[in-house]
Formats: sequence, C-alpha cells, structure tokens
Amino acid sequence: MTVEADSSADLLCRMIGLFAQRDLAAPGMAVAIAGRQMTVTLDLASVDARAASQLAEKMARCIGVAAVTIDGVPLAYLAPAALAPA
Repeated sequence: MTVEADSSADLLCRMIGLFAQRDLAAPGMAVAIAGRQMTVTLDLASVDARAASQLAEKMARCIGVAAVTIDGVPLAYLAPAALAPA
C-alpha cells in the first residue's frame, strides 16, 4: 500500500495506530519526505486482503491524506482533504 499525504508526524502515528486498533503488528514501512509531502509505503504481506482494503479506506479518510493505492491501484475515491481547494 502507498499513501500520499502531507508531511506530518501526527499523521504517521495515526496510520500506525490503525494497525494497533486491529491488534496487528506494525507493517514494514518506508517513509519518504519531500518538502511538505510524504509518501508512506507499507508492506502488507502479513495482512489479509479484506483487512488491507479496510485499512486503506480508513487511511484515505485521515485528514492530510491525498491518495491511497493498493498494489498500484488507487482507491475508488479520494480522501475529503484531497477534494478541498488548495
């Protein structure tokens, strides 16, 4: 899963918290920051497809998230923050 979002330590903690709420171990994660934007890549090999989809939808709803893709396929909708005018 790849998440494009505003660069924010708080947002990163919320993403990890979504796994903790489901009692899942934190996934392999890579974070790249470029200015005010962050790209988070999560390795969900140990998470079943349904749970991964639900986690992706919850992440997409987080304020500051612009896009979420699973295996390169974007979710069918954008997070509310991505719809707001810049």
